Amino acid sequence: MPNPYSKEEINRSKSASIKDGAFWAISLGSGEASVQPFVVGLLNAGLDFTILLTAVPPFIGSLAQFIATPALTHLRSRRLFSTFVLMLQALTWLCMAYLAVSGQPWAALAAVLVFTIYQVFNLLISPVWNVWMSEIVEHAERGYYFALRNRIIVLLQLSVSLIAGWLLLQSYVPIPLLFAGIFFVAFASRMVSGYFLGQMADHPAAVEPHESRLDLKTFITHPSYAEERHFSLYIFLLLTATYLSSCFYAFYLLSVLHVDYFAFFLVILAAPLAKFLTFPYWGRINDRYGTRALLYVSGLLVPLGPLIWFFTQNVGMLIFAEFIAGIAWSGFDLATFNYLLSHPNPGVRLTMSSVYTLGRGAGILLGSLIALLLFTVWPQAGIIGLGFFAAFFLLSALTRLLVSLSFLPLFSKTAFERQMQSNEFMFEVLAMRPTRDLSRNLVSTSVTGLHHAQSSMDFSRRMAQQGFERTVRLLRPMKKH
Repeated sequence: MPNPYSKEEINRSKSASIKDGAFWAISLGSGEASVQPFVVGLLNAGLDFTILLTAVPPFIGSLAQFIATPALTHLRSRRLFSTFVLMLQALTWLCMAYLAVSGQPWAALAAVLVFTIYQVFNLLISPVWNVWMSEIVEHAERGYYFALRNRIIVLLQLSVSLIAGWLLLQSYVPIPLLFAGIFFVAFASRMVSGYFLGQMADHPAAVEPHESRLDLKTFITHPSYAEERHFSLYIFLLLTATYLSSCFYAFYLLSVLHVDYFAFFLVILAAPLAKFLTFPYWGRINDRYGTRALLYVSGLLVPLGPLIWFFTQNVGMLIFAEFIAGIAWSGFDLATFNYLLSHPNPGVRLTMSSVYTLGRGAGILLGSLIALLLFTVWPQAGIIGLGFFAAFFLLSALTRLLVSLSFLPLFSKTAFERQMQSNEFMFEVLAMRPTRDLSRNLVSTSVTGLHHAQSSMDFSRRMAQQGFERTVRLLRPMKKH
């Protein structure tokens, strides 16, 4: 199908999207990365509010996207919708800035609510943007273009987060005003991001015949989808095990170990940095040995992170633990997305994607609620010491290992033989999975929108290969550092 966009529109839109991504990265690095230290450090929220802040926003966001995505991907004006939702999302940072200086006793609860609304807006924009960009950027350019865009976003995000952590150490400005200023920067940069998003060309979305989408009841009950159900259950249980400990990392660092804000940012930045650096190498392993092997290796590496947290309270070792965790999750995410994209039926892919998104959110919520429940019945709940957290780190590590050992043998080689190679979905991963939340939120977007876009396109293997090779050449200089 010929591209409805002219060359001038494509070039203008690609340039605007780079600028949009750059200012979005500033908003991420200043806003999202500061939410947990704001709630735990400034508002002195207890472990219960820390857990709610980690669990509720991703679950509500995934639920909203699960319901809304089928309609959103058929919008006639993606630019108008995306810009409007983005502006509303930007306003949530003004609310956070107000909470920072308000001194209200209900500020912690309000912060959880505001951040939940923020995540809902975030996940409503994602599927629309994915389909929109898939129409603008030519197949052969996707690997190079989105690798470049992703690289800019990640580097800016990490840099801004470190600057925010350093600023919070300065004593010449009251901490509430510093947090308010950081959230105002997040607001302003997100507004500028919306301005550049509005400069992109947008042709009305083509209304295509509705594909044969697999209904949820059939997916749950039909014997032919047993392996897909096992996969969805595996993701759900693994995320549940993960958030038995991940839900209180911020509280543990700031309120138990009493690290300063800069050290806190160093710890939480280690995982996304590792994911960014190691993604190309996992891609090569995937191409050589296949997704099944990649899923096995990364699934068995995932428990290492909390196991290191169990043995040490040294900040340097915790940075190392998060770096190892980032390497493991980078490979696991790559294998997961390859599996989700592997089914030849677009309708099944859409259903698998929706169930996957909801399963992740539900797993995060369940794991966090279990941790909260055990906290409330802990014999010394009023005196939360190292023993309490060490027990959860060990429990999380052992449960992750048990889940992986139980489910990985259930995945047949046949299912992975139908996969697309990683060089064919570089666009999907690079476009819609830059590290968004520098706290413990491992995912914040869904592949549903891209799955729908992909269902109406015939991706050329040769052109995708060229894009992959250019991406590898772009990222190769990083090996020297």
